[in-house]
Amino acid sequence: MVGSDDATTEHTLKGGEATTEASIDYFRDTPIRFVGYANEVGESFRHLIHVRYVRFSYFIGSSYCVLDALSKAVESKPKPDQIETGKSGARVAVETFVENLVWQGLASVVIPGFTINRICWLSTLFVQRGLRNVISVSKQKYLVTGIGLSSIPYIIKPIDMLVDHIVEKASRDYNLPSDSVPEPEFPDLPDVTQIPENLELEVEMEEP
Repeated sequence: MVGSDDATTEHTLKGGEATTEASIDYFRDTPIRFVGYANEVGESFRHLIHVRYVRFSYFIGSSYCVLDALSKAVESKPKPDQIETGKSGARVAVETFVENLVWQGLASVVIPGFTINRICWLSTLFVQRGLRNVISVSKQKYLVTGIGLSSIPYIIKPIDMLVDHIVEKASRDYNLPSDSVPEPEFPDLPDVTQIPENLELEVEMEEP
């Protein structure tokens, strides 16, 4: 982090090229990023709250994803290689929005929500069978909620790495020039339909 009189400039390395960020990413570098974990928290409390609040937590998480993707699209600018391929600023903005929305949707809502849901479901089975005669049903629900909440920090990084791989591969395949895609090669097969030139055909006509 380097300080200056005008603004704080942060030098980062992304995709093998050094980039300079003169502004803070409020959606990923500030406490606002914790809003993206709303649906994981909602899934953890599923056994203690009404389902409408769980759905509302998904609405909050999804809204965060849309706003983050929108901010990245507004700030996006065509790169030199994109300009060479004839991409306009509007197209780059749309592609940036879609890419970030897909990444956030998978990494912040879909995969984490499903993972916490299954963790709490399995925890409920084990707690009900193993601690049925030890603690009450209400305490079992609190225990399952605690397991779900404590699992959130451990699933974030693996899921982010998985989604990074998926989105980067999809983006790389999408931006691959058409002339760089090799055409499929087929082996030379003998022409079995070729008719010899010296073949004589005899046709017999039957009289009625």
